[in-house]
Amino acid sequence: MKLQDLTVLKWLGTTDDFSLNDLQGRVVLVHAFQMLCPGCVLHGVPQAQKVFETFKQEKVAVLGLHTVFEHHE
Repeated sequence: MKLQDLTVLKWLGTTDDFSLNDLQGRVVLVHAFQMLCPGCVLHGVPQAQKVFETFKQEKVAVLGLHTVFEHHE
């Protein structure tokens, strides 16, 4: 099954350019967060880090999606 891919200008923190199809067979956790959000910083980011550290990268892929959903002026 071909997956609908993400439209990404630039991936940060990796030299790989990949698509969701490259991740088939893995659980994919997409963590959307904003660094100005106290809940994201205190809870969400540490949870995503824990998932990344707990599971083998061949089984689980963690994608961090930094977004601006408030105070974007």
